[in-house]
Amino acid sequence: MWIWDFVYPDLRLLSAVEVYETDTSGCTLTGYSL
Repeated sequence: MWIWDFVYPDLRLLSAVEVYETDTSGCTLTGYSL
């Protein structure tokens, strides 16, 4: 689960695609960590 999922739910929806793409690579530009 994303750390910002509880802090910025709106941001998660907007960056859902970006986070998913970066997550598959194992590294996120926004600094999200699994």
